[in-house]
Amino acid sequence: MSKPRQPKTVQLGEIGESFCTLFFNQLGWGPVPTGRHDVGTDLFVQMRGHDLTDLGLMLGVQAKHGDSFFSRPGHVDGRRGWWFTEGADHHGEYWTDHHVPHIVILISDDTTTAVWAYLDTEHIQSTGVGIKVFVPDDQRLTKDHRDQWINWVMRSRRRMTHEGARWRFNASHLPADQRARYCLLVPRIVSPHPSRGTDVAFSWPEAISVIIEGTPERWSHFTGKHPDVPSPEDAHAHNDHGWRLAAAIYSWLTGGIHEPLQTLLTAESTPPHLRSAAAVCLALALEDQSRISDAVAALTSQHSETLSNSDKGWLDIHQARLLAEIGDHAGAIEAVNSANIHLGTGPRDDVAVEALRSAAIWLLFTLTDRTDRTDQSMTDVVTALDTTASWWRRYPMSTGLSRALDRVFKQWSQDPAVQIFEADTVHNDLYSAGLIARLSGLSAEWNAAAGTLAKADLSTGRTSDERLVESIDLLRRSGRHKDLQNTVRKVKRHGPAAVLPRLVRDVTPDTMTRTSSRADLTLVSQLGPYFPPDIASTWLGELIASLQPGGSLVNKVSTDGGFPTARLHAIAGLVDFADDDHVEAIVHHIATLPAQHAEVIAPAVDRLLRVLRLTSAQRTALGGRAVEINDDNNRVQWVLAGTCGRNSTTEALFRNALLQGDISAAAEIPLSAIQLDEATAIGDRCRQKLADIETETRRGSFSGYIHDYPAWYARLVTTFEGSADLDYLLSFLRSPQVLGSRKRHALKILSEEFADLDAGTQGKIRDVAETIVDVSNGARDTADPLEGPLGGAALELLFHTYPAASSGAATALARMLSGTKLHRADAADACARVNGYENLLVTLLADHDQDVRERAITGITRRLVTDPELWSIYGPILTTAVATGGELAVAAVLRNTQTDNSVFTGILEELTQHPSISVRATAMKRLHSN
Repeated sequence: MSKPRQPKTVQLGEIGESFCTLFFNQLGWGPVPTGRHDVGTDLFVQMRGHDLTDLGLMLGVQAKHGDSFFSRPGHVDGRRGWWFTEGADHHGEYWTDHHVPHIVILISDDTTTAVWAYLDTEHIQSTGVGIKVFVPDDQRLTKDHRDQWINWVMRSRRRMTHEGARWRFNASHLPADQRARYCLLVPRIVSPHPSRGTDVAFSWPEAISVIIEGTPERWSHFTGKHPDVPSPEDAHAHNDHGWRLAAAIYSWLTGGIHEPLQTLLTAESTPPHLRSAAAVCLALALEDQSRISDAVAALTSQHSETLSNSDKGWLDIHQARLLAEIGDHAGAIEAVNSANIHLGTGPRDDVAVEALRSAAIWLLFTLTDRTDRTDQSMTDVVTALDTTASWWRRYPMSTGLSRALDRVFKQWSQDPAVQIFEADTVHNDLYSAGLIARLSGLSAEWNAAAGTLAKADLSTGRTSDERLVESIDLLRRSGRHKDLQNTVRKVKRHGPAAVLPRLVRDVTPDTMTRTSSRADLTLVSQLGPYFPPDIASTWLGELIASLQPGGSLVNKVSTDGGFPTARLHAIAGLVDFADDDHVEAIVHHIATLPAQHAEVIAPAVDRLLRVLRLTSAQRTALGGRAVEINDDNNRVQWVLAGTCGRNSTTEALFRNALLQGDISAAAEIPLSAIQLDEATAIGDRCRQKLADIETETRRGSFSGYIHDYPAWYARLVTTFEGSADLDYLLSFLRSPQVLGSRKRHALKILSEEFADLDAGTQGKIRDVAETIVDVSNGARDTADPLEGPLGGAALELLFHTYPAASSGAATALARMLSGTKLHRADAADACARVNGYENLLVTLLADHDQDVRERAITGITRRLVTDPELWSIYGPILTTAVATGGELAVAAVLRNTQTDNSVFTGILEELTQHPSISVRATAMKRLHSN
């Protein structure tokens, strides 16, 4: 039996490759063999200067070893040499289209002769059955050619000039298989310049480009001027499949209809390059419907040998991006590597392919483990993203932001001009910028543009309920979880409540992607009570399952490290749907968290435990865990202890902490559970902190404090006689050096408790209030660098020190009403405590600031609780305000109707139909208690 032998061609190939590798290493350059991926390149060589500085240039090398390559001698322009031949044209196309310039090196059997030649359009000649390249005998492989190679590569890499391209570019000059890519990825140079009017030619690439640029109405303008230009409706049946593609894209982007794209994919007559473009568009349309598996299938169905490598790379990028979104990391890596191989052979001067290469490099970087990234890889990414196409994408973004600023300025300056039938150019420009990035596969750039679009629509646009829902969902899909949190909180607090169920009805664990994961959890956290019961139960089950290793959600979660906290907040949002098993699993998870880990997520634990319906045994278990932690500086210890309450399990823990003046412990139990000696210790701690605040203020330094020590001191003064020094508190409040934000809540507490204080104390407080008001003279604390200004807190307190009908009270109230929104909100609080100001509260219901309106609703509710006879006048007004407002208005009613107040029955009955299960349950409870 014969022994296995190495094929001679393989042996020769390895010798030639090794010979070239040694040569370029000796030159000081960096040769990288392609190995099994060799399809026309044996080495990629990193080029370096004489000082070995990396030049950021690459040279491709095809090595041919053996005397057979010297068997075809020839003469060209008086030079002797040899002809290097290949029997197929595709080899030449590979080298001329590759974005890395190539040379061929011929090496004799004994390696004593090595010559080279350029592989470019100037030197490659077609033979009719293949190609040939003349390799001169005088071009020996020596280091003398170093600078020659560098200069040639630099010339080859030089970009084509695009200045003024929009005026002179003509899509018809492009090869047919490049036109769809150009009009989708770089529409700026394809679309007719608006200044040229409608007399210029208009073909399907121009039609697609104006759609992508956010001006689809321009197509109709050309239809009326050119008989050969079909309308968007007629183009569906056009003989030219390019027009059919344009019509399908028009239907998708203007009407949300993607079936025509599907039709193009299934029609055998559709050219391959148009099918690939349609597949990308269809994948995006399906992704918008959370049908990512179908989107991936649409892309993979179009892979064929008839496609150009550039189109294959385009499909690969989107496949990789989508697989990454659903947690298939290995599949995404494989797809992006395939994209890089395919795009590496694309034309060097193709700006559309250049955009795709940028996307592939960025995607590979994001899929690389953080520990494997280097400064050089980041440099390569930043360089790759700075392309001609990226400059053009920035234009609509810049224009959109400029127009948004103009809109804000016109509102501020009260521009009287009236625009009739004005297009929403801000929306269209920003939408176009994001769409082009998305078509290019640049997910991060689309996320940023989509977030900007949503914020512009919400803050400067004509926001209907439909646009509101679209914008908020766009924030979610683009992963802008912080912006989403602020937006949802605003709508939730102030309304319209009717849109909230629409925001969550299609958000499920199955639709969650890597990009949307944190935003999805934010939405669950904020709007859990608005979810349909079946979807809420699914979310709750998945979230609780993820508390254990191997939960299915984890693979799709963003890797920013915030998942543990976001997960607990999301569970807290769904507690209305939790059963006993859910609660037990949550309690077990919290009770077994390592103390140092629990501290990081203390706010989420706090929120969750405050809303869970716990059994006595569960509370005791959490209290026992608090005792085990035994770390007074650990916030979660007091969250757990507060959940248990002050009882035999936690008594020693609370007692020791309170006697040391620990306000973290005091904050977790009612004031009524604190003993006098403990209150005195807390008062001593607060007084020390007040002294620290005064000292810091005189020095011009500002520290952040977890607790509001002046407010705590005010509570002690008004609750525990002898535990705190009223005169010291008043001296602190009187000090002009102390910032208003430090005083505000203490003054609000004194206002709330003022009526129950003795006459002597009331007199002292009036003097202090007058001093503060005189010193500030109604100032708005605009220089306050901390939590916020004083507002009308001092005026509110001063108002209560005067008889209700006195001129002093009227003056204080007038100054609040003429001040900032915080002053007006304080006026609403003041009026809620005194008879006779109900009409003023009704007036504040029409305030332009939503917070002021909500405080007015609270005020009217309190007045009706105090005097039910006012219901006939103000009850209907309150009912309307609650029906049209958000949860703040609802909370004002539910919070102030805990006692027997039958006059609120009508409102409570309406709230039993509220879209929030939490509101419905609380309203039902209030009705039964009444």
